[in-house]
Amino acid sequence: MTNIRYEQATASGVVSRFNHWTAAMGFMAALGLGLAMAYGGLSRETIGGLIDWHKALGVFVFAFGFWRVGWRVAHGFAAEDADAPLWQRRVARAVHVLLLAAIVLMPLSGILLTVAGGRALDVWDVTLVPSIGQMNGWTPWPVRFAVTSDCSSPPFWRCTFSLL
Repeated sequence: MTNIRYEQATASGVVSRFNHWTAAMGFMAALGLGLAMAYGGLSRETIGGLIDWHKALGVFVFAFGFWRVGWRVAHGFAAEDADAPLWQRRVARAVHVLLLAAIVLMPLSGILLTVAGGRALDVWDVTLVPSIGQMNGWTPWPVRFAVTSDCSSPPFWRCTFSLL
């Protein structure tokens, strides 16, 4: 039986842990596939076989990410370590918020990159989002900003790893 008061006090109950690990594993799987396709030197035929898995994982992480973020907002963050210095508590909270944002924003950037690139978002021959047409020269700045956070963007990763 789950101790509801403990879970509310620590915000690290069974549902929170399930949310954490499900989102993390889906995110890392989609990221790994994306990086392998972008930088792995794979043949075009191999990439074609992996792209549906990458898109399916991205759509799953995007949808599940909303659940995860909503759960975290509704139930609060885990209690901070009172013995840690203030700067460490602030950095920990900032990193936590950035990771929660990335769970939604990185898949969103892939979706935007796909539909703004003249392709529909298809997962295993099911169209989830139609193409909005080719937007090369006149792409609005919010779309360009979101796309720059895609996993194939080296500036995003340099910034991310500098925070660690």
